[in-house]
Amino acid sequence: GVPINITLKYRQAGDYPVDLYYLMDLSNSMKDDKEQLATLGSKLADQLRILTSQFNLGFGSFVDKVLMPYADTSPNKIKNPCAGCAPPYSFRNDLPLNNNDSLFTEKVRQAPISGNMDSPEGGFDALMQVMVCKKEIGWRDQARRIVIFSTDAKFHHAGDGRLAGIVAPNDELCHLNGLNEYGDFDKYDYPSIAQINKVAKETNINVIFAVSGHEDLYRELAQMIETSSYGKLDKDSSNVVELVRDQYNKISSVVRLTDNSTNSDVSIRYFSKCKDGGDLRVTKECGGIKENDEIDFVLEIKLNQCPKDVEKTLVEVKTLEDNLMLEIEYKCTCDCNTQGLIEAGAASCNSQGDLVCGVCSCHPGYRGEKCQCSNERSDSSERDNALCMAKDSDKVCSGLGYCSCGTCVCKDP
Repeated sequence: GVPINITLKYRQAGDYPVDLYYLMDLSNSMKDDKEQLATLGSKLADQLRILTSQFNLGFGSFVDKVLMPYADTSPNKIKNPCAGCAPPYSFRNDLPLNNNDSLFTEKVRQAPISGNMDSPEGGFDALMQVMVCKKEIGWRDQARRIVIFSTDAKFHHAGDGRLAGIVAPNDELCHLNGLNEYGDFDKYDYPSIAQINKVAKETNINVIFAVSGHEDLYRELAQMIETSSYGKLDKDSSNVVELVRDQYNKISSVVRLTDNSTNSDVSIRYFSKCKDGGDLRVTKECGGIKENDEIDFVLEIKLNQCPKDVEKTLVEVKTLEDNLMLEIEYKCTCDCNTQGLIEAGAASCNSQGDLVCGVCSCHPGYRGEKCQCSNERSDSSERDNALCMAKDSDKVCSGLGYCSCGTCVCKDP
C-alpha cells in the first residue's frame, strides 16, 4: 500500500514527577552498602529535589528463594544463616513509594541483613515483583519510573529454578502476600532476561543496575534490556548519590519511541532530525535533550497486505513517560467498490455485466469492454474477425495479431 506519514512532536517537560525505588541485595556481603545508603538517604533526597520537586522514594530488598540449594533450610541455619543475620527471604517491599525521605532512611537502617548459600542472588524475582505490583509499590501513572538495582553478585535467571524442582515459568504477575513479601517464590521459576526486558517496556520502568561487582556482566545485561543503564558503585556504595544523579541525567536527556505492533500486515518506521538538523534519518531515539526542547518524529505507516476479517488495529506508541494510541483503519478497496456503489446488470454493459468503478465486470460467458461478446455463440468469432479487418483486406489485424471481441491484440514484434 501507499505509506502514510504522521508527525509527532515531543517536548521535554520541566519539573516532571519522579518515582525512584531502591531495590537492594541484602545478603551479608552488602552490609556496608546498606549502612552507607542509610547514611546518605537524606543526601539522595536532596539530590532528587534538585532534579524535580515532585519525587517519591521507595525501598525494597532481596536475598533469594528460601529453598535448597539457594539457601540452607536446615532448622538452625534457616533462623540464623550467618552471624547477626535474619532469616532469608526472596523479596520484601520494605517501603512503598512515598514522599517522606526521613522514613526512607529509617526503613533502610532497619532492614536486616540475611544470607544464602550459592553465589548468584534472586534479584530477578524481586525486580519482576517491583515492576508488576503497581498498586503495592505505589507507581504513579504520570511519573518517570526508575528502579535502582543494587548488588555485588550475579543473578539467577530462567532455568535455574529446576535445581529446586521448579518447572513452571515465571508468570509475570504480582504475588506479594500480607507481609509485603514475594510469597510464591517456590511455585515459579526466575524470570528470563527477555521477560525482564518485556515487562520493563510494558510498565515504562527504567532500571539502573548499580553494582559493585561483576561489572562486565551487568554492563552486558544493560545492553539487552532496552530501558536500562549501568553504573559502577564504590565497594561501600559511597558514590550512590552521584551515580543516581548522573544516570538520571542520562535517562532524561534521551527520548526513545517504542510501539507494541506485532502485526506483520503493518510496518512502522521512525524518522527524525533530532537536534542535529539536516535531513530526516531513520531513528527511534534522540539524545542531548534539555528541558523544553521540542523534537519532531515522523512515523511512516505502511500496509503490507490486507488482513482477513480485520478492519482496523490499535498501535500504542510510547516513551518512558507518555503514550499515544493510534487507530489504524485498513482501506483495501476503492470507495466505488463498496456495496451500494456497484451498478448490477448495467445497461452500459449490455445488461451482461456490472459497472464497477466505471468499468464493466462481465458476467460468466461474456467478454469485451462493454460485455458485448458471448463465448457461447458460434458466430461470435466470425463477427469479431470482420470487425478486425481493414477495408479491402481479408487479413485479420493485418496479419500482425488476433481479434478479441472486435479489437485487435497485436503480437510482440
